[in-house]
Amino acid sequence: MRSVSRPALSLVLAALLVAPVAHAAAPTATTAAPTVSTTPQPAPGSAFSPLQGLDSGAPASEPTTVTTTRAGDTGNGRGTLLLLSLAALAMIAAVGVFIWHEGRKTRSTKRRRRRLRSARAPQPATAGSGARRGPPPPPRKRRAQAAKRRKR
Repeated sequence: MRSVSRPALSLVLAALLVAPVAHAAAPTATTAAPTVSTTPQPAPGSAFSPLQGLDSGAPASEPTTVTTTRAGDTGNGRGTLLLLSLAALAMIAAVGVFIWHEGRKTRSTKRRRRRLRSARAPQPATAGSGARRGPPPPPRKRRAQAAKRRKR
């Protein structure tokens, strides 16, 4: 499973990074920039119309249009922003997967150690590894141990 997951993750990450770049680099048809038009003026005499004198019989002015794009703007900023956003999300996901994987590995190691520890028979402290823990016994006990050895 491990040998398949890393290359698969690499291919998915590469596909996520290449798709927005290819989309941003593709030539697009030139279309007119969207325009913003102001709302028409309300009828004279309504509550929201501008104040007018009684004798103003001027015709209503035409709504003005304002372009929202700059001269020479190619519109590639959105593609770059999309690319960087996807790359950031992919890195966040990769960190999450890495943390999950490391936790899983640590848990399995702890389980294995616990299993191996429980399989061993409990041994007395003196018969352990041969190395004594703690201070040496008092002289009386040493003499008794030496006497036991001589009897054998």
